[in-house]
Amino acid sequence: MASPQRHRHRGSSALTFAELSGYRVEQAGPDFAVDVTAIDLGEVAMWRLRLSPVRATIGEIAPGDLETVQVLSSITGTTTVTIAGVAHELPPGSFLLFDPRKPHEFSSPDETTLFLYSVRRSAIEPIIREFPLRVDADPVYSRALRALVTSILDSDTEYSGPGAGNLRIAIESALLASIAEAVGRFRADAGDGGDRFIVLLEGARQIIAREFADRTLTATTLAQRLNVSRSLLHRAFESVGMTPAVELRNARARHAGHLLAEGDSAAQRRSAAKSAGFASVLSMQQAIEALGRD
Repeated sequence: MASPQRHRHRGSSALTFAELSGYRVEQAGPDFAVDVTAIDLGEVAMWRLRLSPVRATIGEIAPGDLETVQVLSSITGTTTVTIAGVAHELPPGSFLLFDPRKPHEFSSPDETTLFLYSVRRSAIEPIIREFPLRVDADPVYSRALRALVTSILDSDTEYSGPGAGNLRIAIESALLASIAEAVGRFRADAGDGGDRFIVLLEGARQIIAREFADRTLTATTLAQRLNVSRSLLHRAFESVGMTPAVELRNARARHAGHLLAEGDSAAQRRSAAKSAGFASVLSMQQAIEALGRD
């Protein structure tokens, strides 16, 4: 039997709740708040998360076969999930499909509302096999799915018996339809690149995450490292509305921003620019400003 479970915490109670859920909170204000509503229907589980600004990490997850895939859907606020050193930014209306066994970091400078789903790997694999993957959801599909899940989470109904099975099928079908539509558009935009682009993007982002501070790393040397032409690498990034140069610039800008949060003197700006791989303080400042506009 299952019914929606609600957890609302603030301050030290919210930190304790996050830790019991497996997350180590690294940056949170004194009024840090967590509002979670969840329901577990067996093969499908759903959470609605409302969080104040936070940065948290989960790690040391028990190894084993990948049986479920998690799907994070951003509703409001800007969210970044970092997996294996690669940052995946989720604007409202996007999905991130990822392997929950892998350590990851969750951060947001804003108050956020998200939906998190756990769904069978066997149900996802006919659509996509490469994780993590960020795709943009169609607004019509997204609204329909959100309305269905919201009606369930806001109810006091106890779902049991055959009704729970029918509900699980309805939710899973709606979720998979939304994901399939988004992935289909991703592949259409990618043209003949298809899944190859997904693998190429992942490889490029891993190199950028590890080596952005190296000033010799450019779109050209990145393509050489991946043994592909620069034009093919550019096409892969274009399929997700990005370019290799901007991806690299943003990684450097995010790192510089973290360093400058500790101090903004002239010496600290020079040090941050050098540590982040910028040729000058001016280019660092321009990149940080551009990141804020994107």
